[in-house]
Amino acid sequence: MRELIGGYAGKTLLVDLTRSKVVVESSSEEFARTFIGGSGYACRFALDHLDSAIDPLGPENLLIFAAGPLVGTSAPNSGRHVVCARSPLTRFWGESYSGGVFGAKMKYAGFDAIVVKGRAAEPTYILAKDGKGELKPAKHLMDSEAHQGGASRSGS
Repeated sequence: MRELIGGYAGKTLLVDLTRSKVVVESSSEEFARTFIGGSGYACRFALDHLDSAIDPLGPENLLIFAAGPLVGTSAPNSGRHVVCARSPLTRFWGESYSGGVFGAKMKYAGFDAIVVKGRAAEPTYILAKDGKGELKPAKHLMDSEAHQGGASRSGS
């Protein structure tokens, strides 16, 4: 695990599912200081990479998972991350916050944000680890009991 500097990992994982492409982009300290927090980071990224013609439900919309500088630390109430995208309701901005360990695990994997766009041709998952990312086939997960809703039940 890379040590967080000032609460930031300093990297964003950019995932294009349509092209099966993953790119790691470094963040500048200035960017992190200017757009503090997961929501600020995600909003700036969306403004830089989306335009008004993009369909909110289309594959070119961005789904941005982001965490602020306190996520992954022992600071109270810091276990939240944000998921942002262009909203189908307003066609402007949508964000939702979630707790749990995802934000911290994303930071420990080396990323402040994971930005996903496109549509994969086959079931795919993103593996983010040690500051690197890759796309992996997920067909085997689609056939699992977890996908089926648990163990099969007999008609008793």
